[in-house]
Amino acid sequence: MPSVLDAPLTEVELDRRLDGRRAEFVDGEIVEVQMGWESEWVAMNLAALLWAYCRIHGGWVNGSNASYRCFQEAVPEDPFRIRKPDVSYIAPGRLTRAGMPTGHCDLVPDLVAEVVSPSDQYADVIDKVEEYLRAGVALVWVVEPFTETIAVHRRDGSVSNLRRQDLLSGESVVPGFQCTLAEVFPAADQMETN
Repeated sequence: MPSVLDAPLTEVELDRRLDGRRAEFVDGEIVEVQMGWESEWVAMNLAALLWAYCRIHGGWVNGSNASYRCFQEAVPEDPFRIRKPDVSYIAPGRLTRAGMPTGHCDLVPDLVAEVVSPSDQYADVIDKVEEYLRAGVALVWVVEPFTETIAVHRRDGSVSNLRRQDLLSGESVVPGFQCTLAEVFPAADQMETN
């Protein structure tokens, strides 16, 4: 549930209120972000696949607690906007170890993935996709665990809809990265024990 703030906040006060919370700051409200167990598992699995790629090719991948404050141009009326994509990737050479943020990242990630949770509203997910693309994110993956599909949104406005048997590619954004959707979603018998 959103919590509306009574007065404009300083950046320091906003960071204090968000500290340790799984929340975003959107349109002057602190919005709690909830993920279901399955959605979190899928997000972690996708992040692990990207992490394995980064170990070889470089770059940075992060999970659902990494926050981005890079929307000033995309949403000028909300200069403190903070989003926490479920998975994010920054290409090699854009971020150094010495320049790694200790709080919010002001860089626009190259790729983000939003994993749809049972509590998500479709309109909110689409709003996030459009916001990420306006901010300069090159590739946005909307991952749907229930249907085992991924919609690939590109900055040029094109969209590809992938199914379990299809290949997910990092395209020119994460060159050489690819996996099948079957690698992203749990196998039917994955959680069964003998």
